[in-house]
Order: sequence, then C-alpha cells, then structure tokens
Amino acid sequence: MKYEIKQYDKRYFIGVEYEGGLKIGERHNINDLWSTFLKEDILLLGDLGMESKYIGLECYPPDLMDIKMFDYYALVQTPEMIKKDGFVTKKLPAGEYIRFEVMFDNLHEEI
Repeated sequence: MKYEIKQYDKRYFIGVEYEGGLKIGERHNINDLWSTFLKEDILLLGDLGMESKYIGLECYPPDLMDIKMFDYYALVQTPEMIKKDGFVTKKLPAGEYIRFEVMFDNLHEEI
C-alpha cells in the first residue's frame, strides 16, 4: 500500500462514529457508515465551512491487544471546532501523520 508521512498543522473535524466500535478480525459494514454520512449526514450538517477533505479515523485504546476493539469515525474537515447535536468532533494536533488513500468501493479490504 502506498503511503506518505506528512506534517500537518492542527486540524478540526466533525462526523459520525461507527456505533459500538470495531472488533479486530470481524467484518464490519463501514461502507454503509460512509454511504449514509456522504448522502444524508452531510446534508444535516448544512454549511459549516467544510473543506471537502474527508478522513476515516481509527482510534486505538491502550488495551487494544486485550479487548481487540477500536473506534472508527467518518469525518469531514472544518476550519474550526464546531459542535452540533448528533455528531462527534475531533481535533487532531499538529504533527507527523501517516497518510494513505483507501478506495471507498473496497473499504473493508483496504483497511
């Protein structure tokens, strides 16, 4: 898989979380999360100055190897921290990040 290491300034995102988290080794319907997010949830967000930069964010807990569960988010970038009922917000600090593209139609296998 092609990837790059890129330096980013702090960034803000708003979006939705995969309910219940993802269990390592099990098949999950991430495509449905993204489909609903892109077709319905974006409309509910309205015009928040979104930058048309989308990310799938995986957050691993310290006990990942014991519980084998992690959180997954479908997010769109915003110019500042924005709170809206029914949505999660994330602030990613400035720093180096591994960046790689994932094809939406083959999302589960790509991840």
